[in-house]
Amino acid sequence: MMKLFSCFYPVVFVAAVLWTGCAAQKHHTEVVIVSTNDIHAAIDRMPALATLVERTRAVNPNVLVLDAGDKWTGNPYVDLNKEVGLPIVALLDSIGYDLSTVGNHGFDHGVALLGERIRHARFETVLANVISDTACFPALPAYSFRTVDGVKLGFLGLLDTSRGGYPDGRLENFSGVGFSDPLRTALRYRNLKDSCDLLVGLTHLGVDLDSTLAEQMPQLRLIVGGHSHTVLAGGGKSVNGVLITQTGKGLQYAGITRLKFRNRRLIGIENHLVPLDTISPDPKIAALVRQYEQAPELLRRVGETTVPMDKVALLNLQVDAILARTQTDFAFYNWNGMRIDTHAAAPFTVADVFAMEPFGSVLYQLPMRLSDLRELILNKFNYNGKEGHTVDIYPAGGTYTIVTNVEKQGVDVLFFDRDGRQLTDETRVFQVTLPDYLHSTYVFPLRGSGRALDLKVTDLLMDYLSGHRPLPVDTAMRVSIRPVQ
Repeated sequence: MMKLFSCFYPVVFVAAVLWTGCAAQKHHTEVVIVSTNDIHAAIDRMPALATLVERTRAVNPNVLVLDAGDKWTGNPYVDLNKEVGLPIVALLDSIGYDLSTVGNHGFDHGVALLGERIRHARFETVLANVISDTACFPALPAYSFRTVDGVKLGFLGLLDTSRGGYPDGRLENFSGVGFSDPLRTALRYRNLKDSCDLLVGLTHLGVDLDSTLAEQMPQLRLIVGGHSHTVLAGGGKSVNGVLITQTGKGLQYAGITRLKFRNRRLIGIENHLVPLDTISPDPKIAALVRQYEQAPELLRRVGETTVPMDKVALLNLQVDAILARTQTDFAFYNWNGMRIDTHAAAPFTVADVFAMEPFGSVLYQLPMRLSDLRELILNKFNYNGKEGHTVDIYPAGGTYTIVTNVEKQGVDVLFFDRDGRQLTDETRVFQVTLPDYLHSTYVFPLRGSGRALDLKVTDLLMDYLSGHRPLPVDTAMRVSIRPVQ
């Protein structure tokens, strides 16, 4: 459990006595925030979340339910619904969410659909650093005030734009809207603290940028964050007196934050995570989920594995399927483009394939020398934002090693063929296949060039699964990182 103001234990103890003995003189209020982030359409866990919210409200009616963005993209029963994204909005409404902000994946189906879903929802959406110049996307409020048992709370919405001034995603998804820098935008709202008893950041920035925000804006006493899929030890961390919370991804957890006030002055914050697999499901919400999962076409079997597969094995499957179809020298895919982490020793269904790759990715083929590949990989590895300094660009057709200096920056990439022989011919031109996200958004000399292939990743993946029975499972990691020698 994360607690702030631990140095004030004597004050808290006295406050507890006064709470029971001098209630007429001191007004004490506890407000509970139930928070989620990066749900990614994990509707199977919504019934447990509903039970948690109901139990929390039964103990204390002063409850607000918040979401920090990325509600969909990750479950075909939501993403391929005839009304895309509507199931998740309807379930959040049924549970009784109060407030939300927008994540980068909110734009995956374009601004018009996101605008329609925002208008449809009963909960309010706040976002300070989006600028709309299209009628199909509403002008969102930057912040919202909520008064709970006499305590006024303010919520400021912020979204990461570190991908060249835009959130992560295909640029065409943001047509009609623009964005301002979230940190500079936040500082313009510092004076909101003078209009409420507690100012809260409701952000989709990632824990690192949330930490920077906390350093720059201590007027925020609490940040309910998302985007980096971080499970924070103890439920949160304190930076510059600001408590930052995040709950991971896919409703593995929900956050519980207890805000304690005396005469509308904050005297303590406690936060912890609740694993939702320990909570019994709410039967009414479970019935709604079952309705959304009645899609026989998604249950069709397209392949099978006889052994469990981890994320490396799943990525190997995906890039091998791309390489087998395109017959190029190399194929690459981004690590976090694989949206599931495991698959049991069980059949693959159409739903499983779209859970693995929910983006509708198409492929591009382009000629690249080793120097081009090296620049692509190092630019991404040395990126200072989300997913920097980690394995991201994942290969088929060979392996590679990133060489780092003492500052942990990538300085070289060594390439090897399938037999482990190092590739050293810098003049050789390789035919390379990239998904459209890497092709159009990653920084490298040939970005945006090459030839579009009339191939969807989901289609060729289903074909590969159907044609490989039993499925060969490769669990070997194809990327390594080592210091310079």
